[in-house]
Amino acid sequence: MKVGIALKKGVQSAVTTTASTLLAVHPDSIYSRNMNKTLQVRDVPEATHNKLRSRAGASGKSLSQYVLELLNRSASTPTVEEVLDQASKRPINVSEPSVVDAIRSRRDLE
Repeated sequence: MKVGIALKKGVQSAVTTTASTLLAVHPDSIYSRNMNKTLQVRDVPEATHNKLRSRAGASGKSLSQYVLELLNRSASTPTVEEVLDQASKRPINVSEPSVVDAIRSRRDLE
C-alpha cells in the first residue's frame, strides 16, 4: 500500500500507517497533548450500575458525566496518607516551654 501525504513547508508530522488506517498528528497539536483519557470499569455490580444511573438521571446528567464528577471529586480529595505525608514535611516551630504554657493556661480555664 502506497501512502502520499502533503505537509505544509516546515511542519513536522508523526505518521503511523497500517493496511487500513492512516493517522497523521502534528507533534505540537493541542489534541495530542490534552487528549482526555478513557477509563473502563469492569464487573460493576448491576445494583451499583442501576443506582449510579438513577442518580445521574436525577441530577440531569449522563452516567458518564456523573461518574466523571465522582472521580474528579475523589481525585481532588487527599487521602489520609497524603495528608499525613504533607504534615510530616512541615517544620515544627514549637518549643517545650510554649507547650507547657499552653497546657497550664488550658487547665486554668477549667
